[in-house]
Order: sequence, then C-alpha cells, then structure tokens
Amino acid sequence: MKFIPLLLALLCCNLTASGAGFGAGFGLEVPRLSVELINETSSIAPGKPFTVGVKMTHIEHGHSYWLNPGGPGKATKFIWTLPPGFAASEPLWPAPIVAESASFLSYLYEGEIMPLVTITPSASVKAGETLKLEILVDALVCIEDCLPQKVMATLTTAVGETAGELDAAKQAAFAKARAALPVAVQHWTFTAASQPDSFVITLKPSAGANQQLKQAYFFSATAPEQVTDPAKPQVLAQVGDHWTLTVPRAEDKPKAEALQGILQTNDGWLDGGKTNAFEVKLPVGAAGPAAAGAPTNSAAPAGGEEYGTLTLLFFAFIGGLILNVMPCVFPVIGIKIMGFVQQAGEDKKKIVMHGLAYTAGVLVCFWALALFVIIAGKGWGSQLQSPLFVFGLCYFFLAFGLNMAGVFEFGTSVMGVGQDLQSKSGLGGSFFQGLLATVVATPCSAPFLAPALAWAVSLPPFLALAVFTVIGLGLALPYLVLSFAPGLVKLMPRPGAWMESFKQGMSFLLFGTAGYMLWVLTGMVEQWNVLMTILGLVLLALGCWIYGRWFLPHKSARARSIGLAATALALLSGLWLGWPTDLKPTSAEAAAADGSHLNWQVWSPELVKELRAANKPVYIDFTALWCATCQFNKRQYKNDTIKAMLQDKHVELLKADYTNYDARIIQVLREEYHREAVPVNVLYVPGSPQAIILPSALTEGNLTEALQQIK
Repeated sequence: MKFIPLLLALLCCNLTASGAGFGAGFGLEVPRLSVELINETSSIAPGKPFTVGVKMTHIEHGHSYWLNPGGPGKATKFIWTLPPGFAASEPLWPAPIVAESASFLSYLYEGEIMPLVTITPSASVKAGETLKLEILVDALVCIEDCLPQKVMATLTTAVGETAGELDAAKQAAFAKARAALPVAVQHWTFTAASQPDSFVITLKPSAGANQQLKQAYFFSATAPEQVTDPAKPQVLAQVGDHWTLTVPRAEDKPKAEALQGILQTNDGWLDGGKTNAFEVKLPVGAAGPAAAGAPTNSAAPAGGEEYGTLTLLFFAFIGGLILNVMPCVFPVIGIKIMGFVQQAGEDKKKIVMHGLAYTAGVLVCFWALALFVIIAGKGWGSQLQSPLFVFGLCYFFLAFGLNMAGVFEFGTSVMGVGQDLQSKSGLGGSFFQGLLATVVATPCSAPFLAPALAWAVSLPPFLALAVFTVIGLGLALPYLVLSFAPGLVKLMPRPGAWMESFKQGMSFLLFGTAGYMLWVLTGMVEQWNVLMTILGLVLLALGCWIYGRWFLPHKSARARSIGLAATALALLSGLWLGWPTDLKPTSAEAAAADGSHLNWQVWSPELVKELRAANKPVYIDFTALWCATCQFNKRQYKNDTIKAMLQDKHVELLKADYTNYDARIIQVLREEYHREAVPVNVLYVPGSPQAIILPSALTEGNLTEALQQIK
C-alpha cells in the first residue's frame, strides 16, 4: 500500500503526457487527420510536370492551420520523399477560413481540402518503370485540445512514353480543388498604403466586378508578428465608388515593402459570386532610386591595428574578470562561494588544490571553445545557437537547482557540491564548476572583451590560444586569489546549520538560469515545442522528487529499485517529450521584436547597400536571444529621447538576429566590423564612408552622441 502514491503519480504523469502526444504513439488516440495522395493522370512521362492532390480529411470538429496560423497554431508542412531527379513545387492552398478561439483569430481548414502540388519528374526515367512518391504531412490538429499529427501517404505511378490521359474518375475532385484556389486579380484594382497603426488597402472595381461588396478580409502570407495583427478586426468601408479595407499592423509596427497573401470575400469578387479569393502582392510605398557614387561599406580598422598587443591582452584579462559579474555566471558564483565557505578552516593545501582545479576547468573549457571557434569558423558563444544545447542546459540547471534546494541528494558522483567538496572527489567538483562557468559565460561578451576576441581569431592558432588563456585567467582570478590567500578564506563564516538555508537560497539562481535558458529556447523552436519542453521539465522535476523520496539508504532494496525505475521513466519521458525538433525560421525570415514600437526591418547585406546608396542613415543591431547584454541594450530603444531622435532623423533600423547560426552575419561581423561576438551596434551616417561602431553596452549617452553625427 505504501507504493500507491508513487504509482498514482506515475499514472497521472503518463495520462497527462498522453494528452500531449504520447497516446498517439501507443494507438490510444484516434487519428485526427487522414491523407491520400492522388495523381491527376493515369501515368507520367519523362521530364513532363504533372499535378497531384494531397487530400486531407480532418476528424469531425477538428481543424489544421494555413501557412500563417493567424493566432496560436502551427503551419502545416509537406515533406516529400521522391525518386532521384524529381522535384515538388510549393503547394497551392485554398483560401483558409477565419475562426475565433480564446480571443484569437486563427486561419484554418476544416473538413476535406485538397492542396495541389506540381511534380516535375526526371527526364532520365524510363518508360515502363513503376515509381513511388511519398509525402509526410506534418500538421497540428485541434478539437478542444491540439495534437501534432504526422501522417504519411504514398502514390505509385507508371511511366509511359507520353503522359496518360486525365483520369475521368478524378476530374471532378481536381476541378473542385482548383475552384477553391485563389486566382489572379481580374476586374479589380488594389493598392496599399501605410499608416502608423495599420495598412489601408484601396479596392476599386471595374466592369464585371461585384459592385455590392459587403465583406472582405486580407490573409497575410507571412507570420502575423511580421506584418499584420490577426487579433484585431479588419474594417471594410465604402468611399464613393470604391472601398477601403483597414488591416491592423502587428504591435511592433514593422516596415513592410509589400502585402502578400489572399484577399477573400464571401460576396464574390466577380459577377456571379463564384470567385471568392484573389492572390495579391501589393507594394506599400516605393523605394527611392539608388544614388550614383554612394560610398561602399567600411568600418573601423581591425582590433590589432587599433590597439597594441599589451592593451588587447589587458582587455582580454579585464573582459574575463568582468564575466564574473555577468548574469550568466551568477549561479556558478553561488556554487563556488558555497565551496569556499565549506572549506573554511581546512588545510591550506586542500584549499589551493580546489582553486587550481577550478582554474584548470575554466582553462580547459576556454581552450576547447577557442579551438572550436578557430577551426570550425563559428562565432563566439555559438554553443548557445544549438537548440539541443540550450535544451540540455534548461534540464541541467533545473535538476542542479532541485539538488541544491534539497529535493534530492545525488551523492559523491555528481558535481562535487555540498559536503563532497570536503572530500577527495570535491576536486572533480571544482574542475566541473570551472567548465560550467565558462560554458555559460562565453555568450556574455562583456565590455573590453569584444576587441580582444576579434583580434584573437585573426592570429595564428597558438597566439590565439594564448589570448583565450588570458581571458580564462581573468574569469578564474577571484577564486584563485581566495584559494591562495588563507586569511581571506578564514574571514568567511564557519560551517554550521545556516549553510543548508544558504545552499537552498543559492538554488534560486539556478532556477532563474533555467528560466532564462527556456526563454532563449522560445526564440529557436516553435510554440508547441516550447510547451512540450515545459511539460518535460515538469516530468524531470517529478523524477527528481521520486528519487529524493524513495531512493534513500533506509528504504528496502525493493523500494529503492522501484524508485530508481520510476525516476528513470520520468526523466526519459521528460527528455523525449521536450526534445527540440520544430525549429523556428532563421533570422533571414523574421526580425526580432523588442517592444520599442520602432519600425525594424530584417537585416541583409543587400538592404544595407541599397539604403546607403539612397543616402539614408542606417542603424544595425546585431543581437541574439541568448545574449544577456543584448537584452539589456534593448531597453535603450524604449527610451523616449532615443526613440524621438531615431524618428526625427529618419534612421532606417535593421535587426540582425543571430539567435540561430547565420553564416552571413558572422561573415559581416568579421570582415566589415572586425568583431566575433554580439552585441554589435553599427550606425552609418550619410556622407561618411566609415561606420560608427558603438560600445557593447548601450547607454542613452553613447547612443545620443552617435545619432548627433547625423546632420
């Protein structure tokens, strides 16, 4: 009977998980989507394109999402497995429907739909062959709750000398599918204009158009946070002989060169009411002409030319020292302080050994990361561009925090914290803490560190490693000093009962870091994957609690075995559930919002060149979610003085998001600005051939000083 609470907890855990997708894997969940792949012709010919329909049938009351979900949701994706040399076009989707759910407007599909895809076969296929086409439809299907569905369908087709005739039995289905597709604009003229809080689309009819329009809606083909705001209503108004459709902007009011998507009406665009959806791409404003002889991109000289060797080594050392007070390293500081407190009064040699072990851990990790940066050509801090690495840190810091909070004790084999620091195995713990401090510190490119890093990666490997060694020594110095100065250690309080409370208090630094890593992950994976990670963290916490509750020395062997098995089940379930799979689009496809309500555009080298050629002031923010200094800098964009200067001087704002690895960004940082790490903030002043590179930490003062250069 004493194991009933444990079994109930595991049952609740697995029942909860089944609602989030476990059940489907064990056949407990009724499939919510069926898929059939249909060929329009009886056979195909070498090199001749043909059309297939992807017939998707939703469960009753269920729905999936368009390529822009509108509100919360997930775009449906097609993943093809085709014979060699075959190519599939982007699917042609019917116009979605608008549905309100939990105060959000979503763009979705219900019932049965059949998107069309053009397949181009290889010219080298032989007549008489039989080929198989395979599609995996990755969709989120919702009723009252939502479950991801990955449904596979196959199509076998024969190859002939010429394409087979249209299959008469399927003609009706393809005719219906084509009738549901948006068509090119006819008998209407659409134009778009930009307003501070909205886009205004003007709709002018001509002969043959429906003159009694009562309803219209614009579906943006890009993600809602980029252009429009689906949560707010669109307003249609008749003005004389034409109409205007007001479409709210997204909250960060991004700049858009064109509105691309679908204009839909239930009234029908043309006489007869049969055409309900037009496919449109409406320019918003017009780009200015390029100025002849505009200056080309340039920047300050490389760090080694701007500073002397000794100065840069000093910067490297100071930069490493400053890393100790960066938010990333706070949890490790707490752990190391605990170690010194517990060592108070010990033999001096043991204390020195702990300090040296910690320093060795820092240096080994710095050397490994330096080799990775130099050999692989990755940017500094690039380990946090891996969703899997960030995912692992989330789980690690939560488990480590629960350990320090007293939920469980893991013994002498883990991390060398607590009382283990007084034992021989504690040296391994000190070494591990040095490794951990470096892993979480490197994304924080502190002031003074950026020029030293930029210089180091341009040096021969041996000299570059020397620079990284100096940075590591700066990071390790405070603890090395404490270990070599017994007087300082003796000033620390003696071990006592208060230490347990102190240790538990330090656990909140780790919980905070786990939360920060989870926030970083939200910029890398889709919303559904973030939810699964959160639920996975709950399962991880459950496993730690079970371990601390049942895997205890005074428990029977049977109880310990069951507790260990239940712990493993919960931990593995949490890892499986939260594993990052659905990655967000790269920064080339989306600009990060910063809450400043400024008009940020997505950075690209081509756009920088175009704007500079038009003699416009350009400000570029190279940023990343995992960069704590970058998040601090964003607060300056909300400063009323800075916002007013940016707007009054008509500065073009570009956001270069380096959260996920982007080869173009790291190339530009190195070649044009001679930097290796974000944040980098750059201002181009019209008429000046040289870029102004601002300090890593932005302030109202240094931003104002730079902006005053614009006349």
